Amino acid sequence: ASSSSFCIAAALGLDDMVDPSRLRSLLEKYKGDEQNAQSDGLKLSLAPQPMAEKLTGFQSGCIPPICHTTEMPLFVDSSVIKRRDQLSSNGDESDAKASIG
Repeated sequence: ASSSSFCIAAALGLDDMVDPSRLRSLLEKYKGDEQNAQSDGLKLSLAPQPMAEKLTGFQSGCIPPICHTTEMPLFVDSSVIKRRDQLSSNGDESDAKASIG
């Protein structure tokens, strides 16, 4: 990764995919300089599996949105917040639930 690159985490529902244009817009607001972010040609890409595992400290396929090895901004889709009572863990207990808020 170049010195101008940075990593973020996104939390989505299991059946959802990242909307690159929406995430780009959120990143521009997060970075606080919408015009510069646009003029610099902000590019988004998924981290390759080995990089994602190194950054998070978790194996691909069971990466939670929090408690990563590397601190990074987390963008949570509103659908996840709306379903907070349905969140479950990646642990051994298939019926384990987490509570938010």
